[in-house]
Amino acid sequence: MVYLASYKIAMRIVQFVRKSFRYKTHDLAAGSIPYSTANLKPIFLEVDSRYDNFSGSEPSDFKIRLESCISKKEIEMSKDLNQRLAEYKENGFTIFEGLFTEAQMQSWRERHRELMEDYEGQTWFGNMLEYAPKLMWLAVKHPTILDFLEMVMGPFVQLDNLTLAAFPSVPKDQAEGRASGWHRDRWAKVPQKDIYERPLASNAISYLQDLTDEYGPLRVIVGSHRQPITIDVEDRNKPHPDETLLYMKAGDVVVTHNHLIHSGTPSTADGLRYFFSIYYNSTWLKHTDNHSGPLTQRLLEEAREHEDHRLMRLLGVDTQLQPRCNSGFLAPDEDRWEEWIAADRAAVKSE
Repeated sequence: MVYLASYKIAMRIVQFVRKSFRYKTHDLAAGSIPYSTANLKPIFLEVDSRYDNFSGSEPSDFKIRLESCISKKEIEMSKDLNQRLAEYKENGFTIFEGLFTEAQMQSWRERHRELMEDYEGQTWFGNMLEYAPKLMWLAVKHPTILDFLEMVMGPFVQLDNLTLAAFPSVPKDQAEGRASGWHRDRWAKVPQKDIYERPLASNAISYLQDLTDEYGPLRVIVGSHRQPITIDVEDRNKPHPDETLLYMKAGDVVVTHNHLIHSGTPSTADGLRYFFSIYYNSTWLKHTDNHSGPLTQRLLEEAREHEDHRLMRLLGVDTQLQPRCNSGFLAPDEDRWEEWIAADRAAVKSE
């Protein structure tokens, strides 16, 4: 047995797995199964040296050896992200259940209370990565979110803004029969009928409490990211006949297409209705938050030291944007994204 260090050979093996398991290349090399070049090693350790010149058709024992190195959990993760991608394209959103822990959410609630005290009762805070990088960075760079967004947007994912907010409750008579305000998110447009477009931006929203009738569910118009739906001004705070109410649990994350029409619901519960939004956009767009603060710049410098292009892009530095945005566009976008994502992962220097 030998370890195949050649990236070319590695990619050929991944292509073989792609055919054998009917997964796309990115399922193994670029995100759905969280393999970097380093943790692809368990596969390569099982490959006999006579397969070094692999050309695309291998005997059955090779397939069996590969299958034995890929766990059932990892295959399920791959299927899960592909199913979520299909759901996102069809509905305009997908929900990742229980992505954030209670310990994380409690730390965010405590930080919000501190900020409210410092800013005389203000409840909406942007630029949270600079305010609290140790608390927020792990959420911003969460691998499940980024793996999925790279499937959706390609390797062009940038942090537009990070918001931690809370909404006070209102009397029940003021909340009854009302939506907080229907809208599409920034960088959106009214879409053409039945045409799915890659989003310029996507929101990863979490609520730090269960969304009950009292706390107010998230309202969405399913499929509105593919429909030229408009809403008159006088109806933008009313329930919509085509709405779906989402009763998310604390720690769930809903990832939305920026063309999706959605709204919150006024809260009548005791206490604040917490809202945590990680809004990502494409790296050729301007970002709303200021990434030039000293604490955010320290995170960027760490990413540079490790040549981690994905994390550099998050903070507004995309050194590969020009060649990738001028690639000729003669191959399917998702195929090119797979190649670029795999190359980015191979470039990362270990700790």
